[in-house]
Amino acid sequence: MINKVFLSSRLNSFRSTLLWVFSGIVLFYMAIPLFIILPISFSSSSYMEFPPRSFSIQWYSKYFSDPSWTRPTLLSFQLGIVTMLFATILGTLAALAMIRGKFPGKRSFQILFLSPMIVPVIIISIATYNFFAKLKLIENFWGLVLGHSVVAVPFVFINVSAALMNFDITLEKAAYSLGANRLQAFLKVTFPLIRPGILTGALFAFIVSFDELIITMFISGTRHTLPVRMWMDLWLEIDPTIAAVSSFLMLLSIAAILSAEWIRRRAEQRYA
Repeated sequence: MINKVFLSSRLNSFRSTLLWVFSGIVLFYMAIPLFIILPISFSSSSYMEFPPRSFSIQWYSKYFSDPSWTRPTLLSFQLGIVTMLFATILGTLAALAMIRGKFPGKRSFQILFLSPMIVPVIIISIATYNFFAKLKLIENFWGLVLGHSVVAVPFVFINVSAALMNFDITLEKAAYSLGANRLQAFLKVTFPLIRPGILTGALFAFIVSFDELIITMFISGTRHTLPVRMWMDLWLEIDPTIAAVSSFLMLLSIAAILSAEWIRRRAEQRYA
């Protein structure tokens, strides 16, 4: 019996070590582009070369001072923030309806909200273009917000649904018994407990909108976001400015992921 316990413990330890090694290899492989692009972005050369012969911040200076780069960046931030707010509200309401509600076709509606994560983006882009063209929303800021929200809502929906499934419904019932109405119970009891899931979903919605290219290309017209500006730069010409922009985007994504993890851990510590 002791030998079996010892062997089981050793086997579990080996599996844990193997998992850590495998995860480390995968993360290193995914981080390789950052290890290449980041040094290139500090190159003093007029063309992209690795490793750089000397270092300079001239390409970051060009990025932050050139209107052809700053205008698309500001537009992407504006789109990301408005899309994040819209998708967070819609995704949260949808998650509440799916988890708490009881109505016919509930499973179909759930699949509908998750379908943008399954259907190829090119199909969504073509359908969005055809529909928005009839509504005269092509080359329109709110058309871009609606188009980005289509692919951003599922991320909010998933995170808020997960938070609601771990929520103790008896806490809401206790609030009702003390005289609170539905809105008061949600704001004072439910919302504080599911807030980490809402904030995490909002962060992912912002990143999805900020990084969206294909839908934007179909409906933006001459309103270029940062991903569209990058695509055009890669298509027409390549200079190290694109490396500086790519480094900025990768660091922004890393910051968002770390923020989401920080929110999750803080929530675990608070309600442990």
